[in-house]
Amino acid sequence: MKKYTFGLLSMLIFIGSIFSSCEEIDDFTTSLVTEEVIYLSGERVRLLGRVITVQEVRATDHGFYISTNESFGQPLIISLGERLSPGRFIGETSALQVEQRYFVKSFLQVDGELIFGNTLELTTLQPASTSLQPNNGRQGDVINILGRNFTADSRVFFGETEGQVIGIDFESRIRVRIPVAEAPVVSIKVISQGREMIVPDLFEYTIGTYKKISEFPRPQRYFDNVFLQQGTDFYVGLGTDRRLSFNPEMWKFNILAQQWYQVSFEGRPVRFAFNSSQYFGSGSLFLDRLPFFLVGDFWKLEADGSFLKLPDVPFVEANALAFELNGNLYVAGGENGFGQETYRYTPTTGTWMRVNNTPFRVTKANSSFVYEGKFYILNPETREIFAYTPETDSWAFVTNYPGLPGGTGGFGAVIDGRAYIGMENRSNRIWELNMSNLNWALKNDFPGVIQASNVGVYVHSGLIYFLRSADLQLPGNMELWEFDPKGFN
Repeated sequence: MKKYTFGLLSMLIFIGSIFSSCEEIDDFTTSLVTEEVIYLSGERVRLLGRVITVQEVRATDHGFYISTNESFGQPLIISLGERLSPGRFIGETSALQVEQRYFVKSFLQVDGELIFGNTLELTTLQPASTSLQPNNGRQGDVINILGRNFTADSRVFFGETEGQVIGIDFESRIRVRIPVAEAPVVSIKVISQGREMIVPDLFEYTIGTYKKISEFPRPQRYFDNVFLQQGTDFYVGLGTDRRLSFNPEMWKFNILAQQWYQVSFEGRPVRFAFNSSQYFGSGSLFLDRLPFFLVGDFWKLEADGSFLKLPDVPFVEANALAFELNGNLYVAGGENGFGQETYRYTPTTGTWMRVNNTPFRVTKANSSFVYEGKFYILNPETREIFAYTPETDSWAFVTNYPGLPGGTGGFGAVIDGRAYIGMENRSNRIWELNMSNLNWALKNDFPGVIQASNVGVYVHSGLIYFLRSADLQLPGNMELWEFDPKGFN
């Protein structure tokens, strides 16, 4: 903005004359200065003026004239009323147009005569929308649109649907209520004094659909079991039935046939075994949780659906976490040791090797997932997510999880560059993490019974499947649910 010194220079000359003049004080006249613009936005301006004199002013009115032309035809007048004493005064208006040049000058009305100060020139600012906070939500939620120089008449549109503006704070934040969804992802448009602004961030409605597709064919309730996957076949078994007896059975559900089948397994029934999609092993042969009677059994699910007995693992563990990464199997933590030991199994050589410990204690109950050659795991106590890089055998912090603190028993899965975490014990929520920018978005709540455990989690063709085992006091068989993260009603 152009800087003006006319008013201040006049003031200094006038003050200097006080000390150089030999005339009586009563001969002094009143001077008026338009000092400066102390605030300017798209529609609001705050001006500073000064009355310079050594006597009473006795003005019937004072303030500022504002006009779009230097002749001040049809000016906007900021009237501040009577004034008796000299000194500074401030006037303000919010009736300006954005990106408009204006001329302003101060005025005094004394004895029916108007006295004007010097003229300043200003140009109001351009409104702009810069971001959303947050950039996702449900219909009826209130979000913030951040920017600058928003005008009082600002309107907000989600696609073509207008949202309800709740308030505008400091001309830089619009609080708006999310309207009904017209699409899963929409652009947001802000209109201020007829000027349209597109917010750079897209807005994502909270979406995701659920469908119960099957019930387990028998009344068993599995706990402490294993689950595996081979293409369209989802396997579940072992562990215990209602924590009262060992479950020696293994079942599979074929997603194409929508049918359950019991499959042959000749190994010992164990509980608290680790499992990845193809491997499972170790665990306990006692029903009592403590003391553990641990075994080193180690099995692999073959491509034809059979189970191959492998040499025992060189350690024994209960409730350890297992994951497959770059063709290798990793087994971490558990409840038998200090909970951070990690082993890597190389199938091509059949060998095990100790690798770097996890950064905190982990068990099978920790939510985790694999993405682009790294393994990600959630610390439920701190809600921190760490990533393991096998090439450097190192762990690094990635982001914080916005979900349930202290929650365990959830799941992790990745589809199309987005990770899904949630469904901890007593939780019906799933969060989506965009792996490209680490932005979190909440999905629609799970509509089924939340007093249940995830005894099997599978991914196929962009969909996530949960086998849920309800708490013992509740009726009904285990249920298999289908979750479509992109589902939109």
